[in-house]
Amino acid sequence: MSSPRGADNRAEIAVPAVLLAVLAWGIGPLMVRDMSVGGYTTAMFRMWLGAPAMYLASRWWGNGVTWKSLKACVVPGCFFGASMVLDSWQYARHQLLMQL
Repeated sequence: MSSPRGADNRAEIAVPAVLLAVLAWGIGPLMVRDMSVGGYTTAMFRMWLGAPAMYLASRWWGNGVTWKSLKACVVPGCFFGASMVLDSWQYARHQLLMQL
């Protein structure tokens, strides 16, 4: 039994996509290390630049953004946002305590 054409296209880009992701994951900290802005500013810009890139990738290589996919992202997105807020609060609290 042969696979549908869409599955063949995804299989062709799987290894290059993983290699690109590993490369980006590996050089990211090297690029951030010498920046004059903080980690939270860098994370904010990465989120703002990453969202359009992921949208375009989903349109080109997937089914695009659907209500079903958005619903699946709500709970993890809330947890991620809460993590960022709590981490930022903890960092600010730590900086305040270090000044005392």
